[in-house]
Amino acid sequence: MRKLLRKLAQIQPKPLEGEEIAKVSLIRPKNTPQVLNEKAFVDWVKSNYEFEIIESIRESFRKHVMDSVENVDGKAIYKRSGEILDFITFNSRDSYISTRFLSGGREVLSQAFRSGSLTPSSVMAEELEMAVGQ
Repeated sequence: MRKLLRKLAQIQPKPLEGEEIAKVSLIRPKNTPQVLNEKAFVDWVKSNYEFEIIESIRESFRKHVMDSVENVDGKAIYKRSGEILDFITFNSRDSYISTRFLSGGREVLSQAFRSGSLTPSSVMAEELEMAVGQ
């Protein structure tokens, strides 16, 4: 997106004049732990933290355990004891693009669209060209 905005500024220099109007970031969420086998998790907590069991594992302790496991080659390792918790797995999440306009950036872009010096079709054309590597 940053490349697109730079290219657009070069192609349509009138309203944008090469000024930076937004920050674009690739967000790569970290994998999060998830219990695969509820019974095995309950049994493990009973063995190690019996006082944490009522009829189910308290959400606050579940969060504590999830926050206390480390992803080592796809295995959930409980940091306090080094145990492999095979009833927990890590979900992967897709990366996504985040655009945060700088102060006044949204207005500059809006003005470029309103004035006609930047059009949705030119933005899409540039995006398609970048996507196919031309």
